[in-house]
Amino acid sequence: MTFNVNKAFEADNGIVLNGGAGVFSGSASPVGQDAPIGSRYLRDNGELWSKHNTGVNDWIIIGVTTATKLQIPDLEITGLSEQNILRNVPASTVVSSGTISLTSASKYVQFFTGTVAGQNVNLPNATTLQVGHVYDIWNFSTQSISIRNNSGTELAPLKTNARTLIILTNNSSANGVWSLTYTLDNGNVFGTQLYYQEEEAETSNNSLTYVNKVTLVTPSLPLGDYLTQFQFTWRSSTANRVNDYRIQRNSVNIDAGGAFIPNVAERMLVSGFRRISNISGVQTYTLDFRRGATATTVFMYGARLFVWRVG
Repeated sequence: MTFNVNKAFEADNGIVLNGGAGVFSGSASPVGQDAPIGSRYLRDNGELWSKHNTGVNDWIIIGVTTATKLQIPDLEITGLSEQNILRNVPASTVVSSGTISLTSASKYVQFFTGTVAGQNVNLPNATTLQVGHVYDIWNFSTQSISIRNNSGTELAPLKTNARTLIILTNNSSANGVWSLTYTLDNGNVFGTQLYYQEEEAETSNNSLTYVNKVTLVTPSLPLGDYLTQFQFTWRSSTANRVNDYRIQRNSVNIDAGGAFIPNVAERMLVSGFRRISNISGVQTYTLDFRRGATATTVFMYGARLFVWRVG
């Protein structure tokens, strides 16, 4: 199987695309075949493949087709026409430390490759689009990408090896209202980093100054999203007292609170979690506690900290 990169054979009498990228068809898998980035390949079994990088094996399945419908996971485009096919051939960009501003004429599907940090993607002026307009952005680069509205305010980061569908839900202003749905993470990174520290023994504090109960220092973390979970049990030496705790990451609070303990026999279990996006490097997490404003002694035991990668 050899591709003619100047022609496309699965549309009305074929299409010639800019830059040699084309829409091809055949019965075999396209993996191992060279073609320009952005080419599409429609296999006889209905699989729609796309060339997202320069290697001969850099093909991925992005959807399934019928005679009248293109079904990309979580995105359906009906009434296939030459214009629709052309607009759905991906644009591919090598990331740089700069900003790409999409317009109403931009390709629906955007691929990003490369290794440079600092790439921003500004969405179009929403008033130039219809409600329901979709952009399908895939980040194959090694760096996180910042997805922003028309004025440059970040809506969300798009981590490496991830995809997001961006749907316009309100076009009454230039910035509009956009719904971002993360539908694919090719990295399979969930749970690949997991760190845990516990202190079972009971310790006490009768002052207004926080004392440390658990400290967890991670090794250098790869860039990603991490979930911090905590759990502890505490009690008070005096009834009807409020005691305080805090969870910190690198000396900054990520969770803090207090609890009213009604009697000295009460044993209160406290737990919670916090997800933090786009962190990397060595991280220090601490669980600290103190008594409240009224004199008492607070006791804590069974304290645990977990940090694990979720994206």
